[in-house]
Amino acid sequence: DIYRTSYQSVFARVQENGFFHESVTGRYRGEYVRSIGALACLAAEVNELPAAGRALRFVTNVMKNKNLSYLPFTISADGQTVRTEDELDGRAHFVLGWALYILKTGDRPYFEESYDLMKREADAFCSSTYFYEQFGLVRNRRFTHTRMRNSNDYHDVFDLLTNTFTASALERMIEVATAYGKPEDAVLWQDTLGKIKTGIAKNLTRQVNGKTVYLEQRYYDNGQGNPENGVSWVCLSPVATGFSGVDPQILQNTAAYTRSVLWKDASKGGYLAVESSAGGSIKNWILGKSVGWDLGIAGKAGDWEHICDTLEFLNTYHTQSLYMERMQPSGSSWKLIDCGNGEQVIWFLWGMARVRQAAGLSAKP
Repeated sequence: DIYRTSYQSVFARVQENGFFHESVTGRYRGEYVRSIGALACLAAEVNELPAAGRALRFVTNVMKNKNLSYLPFTISADGQTVRTEDELDGRAHFVLGWALYILKTGDRPYFEESYDLMKREADAFCSSTYFYEQFGLVRNRRFTHTRMRNSNDYHDVFDLLTNTFTASALERMIEVATAYGKPEDAVLWQDTLGKIKTGIAKNLTRQVNGKTVYLEQRYYDNGQGNPENGVSWVCLSPVATGFSGVDPQILQNTAAYTRSVLWKDASKGGYLAVESSAGGSIKNWILGKSVGWDLGIAGKAGDWEHICDTLEFLNTYHTQSLYMERMQPSGSSWKLIDCGNGEQVIWFLWGMARVRQAAGLSAKP
């Protein structure tokens, strides 16, 4: 029921002009562009590409109408009001989703009208504004996190999520450029992609209990790149990207270690808490998309016991059929916050679609 209701909510919410309201409860205003990239990734998985095409076009039309120099953060329903905070991971989400849509559909007219915008984004990812040669990583100056540092949940970091999404976006853009007769555009992207692959392997991994796992992030800290040795939902993010540079064994090691730190048993099943500090202090609530990413990893590994524990928990404690942004303990029950939240629902659906297909079921409910 949660999967069916949430699936219907997401795709019914894409209006004819392509606008997609992030929050049905009103908690968040307007459309979040990162969610449109995620929506296109989901649509490619479940074959709902016409809806993705409308949503992508709405964003690129606003970019052209407003003469924006890069992808915005949020857009109002009428396309007239935009927020332009520069969150690199959100931009990478969108470029990845755009490229997947073009590759899946062969929509030549939309390619022609929007390619220059996406090329400009991909070129920017490779520029010294974002890519740092010394680390082989891209820097996100405004990474939205659940983790607080210096009383702030916006971090200036070289993080695993931004780097794997950026790398995957470049990888897919190289495919698009090659397929559409623009191989010269891909030269810079290919060079930077190779460096990011090396940078992730060298600077976003660490050894834990004799095994290599992915490091959540390194804080910019005036160029020092200090590591965050806690664990969180960010550690699971590479599974969502489709990036060929993700090492399957390191990702499985990372998931196993993350679960060993964050997994909580309940009377029915169990759940993954959102994060832990390096010292072991756990923030005990659930972020919606981390469940989807965890399910995606478990489905690929055929870890049916873990999948069933997760679904039994949701079946028991997720008391609404529209999926949440987050769940927080409330006495002997759980409080559900912003049910229907676009980004969180989309990644839950993505993970569930992967699990359903692995089990021989249709991705569509």
